Amino acid sequence: MALVTARGLGHAFGAQDVFAGVTFEIQPRDRIALVGVNGAGKSTLLKILARLEAADRGKVSLPPPDRVAYLPQEVNFPAGMTLEAYLLEAFAATLLIEAQLRAIEEGLEAANTDEAVAALLDRHASLQQQLEARDGYAYEHRLHVTIAGLGIPDAHLGRDVASFSGGQRTRAALARILLGGADLLLLDEPTNHLDVEATEWLETYLTSASPAVVVVSHDRHFLDAVATRTWEIADGEFEAYVGNYTQFARQRAERDRGPGRPAQCRRQRARWSAQETRSPLIAVSVFIDIPLTPRLSRCGVFMSGRRRPPRYNPLPSRLDARSR
Repeated sequence: MALVTARGLGHAFGAQDVFAGVTFEIQPRDRIALVGVNGAGKSTLLKILARLEAADRGKVSLPPPDRVAYLPQEVNFPAGMTLEAYLLEAFAATLLIEAQLRAIEEGLEAANTDEAVAALLDRHASLQQQLEARDGYAYEHRLHVTIAGLGIPDAHLGRDVASFSGGQRTRAALARILLGGADLLLLDEPTNHLDVEATEWLETYLTSASPAVVVVSHDRHFLDAVATRTWEIADGEFEAYVGNYTQFARQRAERDRGPGRPAQCRRQRARWSAQETRSPLIAVSVFIDIPLTPRLSRCGVFMSGRRRPPRYNPLPSRLDARSR
């Protein structure tokens, strides 16, 4: 059964359609890369799925709000909450059971009849089963493993999250989301403030965890490692592909070679060129007339991310030869 079903979604800013006629389903354990140029409507679609914005047209069926977790690009916290308290909110139900168990244990000391003791013991056993079903005895271990994976020092647990830098806030919010056990994760640029080790840890987590994921990222290596499906929003249109970013780029290139596609490719090239001067996430954009490689986006646009240069392969040697 699909987690999300959308039929004919449309959204506009004023008289300008951002996208229209968007139809899709999200199945359990889907890992979907949402791609498109800046301003195409990627973040808007995530916000619709997170119930933060409403579509102007169409219908969407979503899981209950507490089963959906959303990571925005910018995270803000109110003052007065430590990182530890913030992360422990993910285990509110587990902590409630623990408190009830402690209350029962105190009540056993005061119980003065066999019937009262038996009733308390029955309730205690029931709560223990609930705690075990939630893996409740391991929540502290999960918390420490998660923050370590994302590069958050244990020493930060006592700090006020409102005092964190923007990157630290994003890591804290991402940790909270991963600990929360939602069925659907909506992640808008989750790797922006992660180093190589934290990004690779997140890749491993997402590919081995059970939630469905829809992720926006300019990090193609991350999308290749994580995604099993790719959605593209371009010129207000939505297209779905099977496979990660590289597989999507190859499929899209085949379509671009079809009738009527060259003009659209020129427009796409122009948009990528314009973004190079605006977006810190695009380090390189050059247009070359050779067959598509794993380092090329559709319409022959070469892209590399602003981070992790050791993980990027150099351009093919034949390009080096051309430049001499």
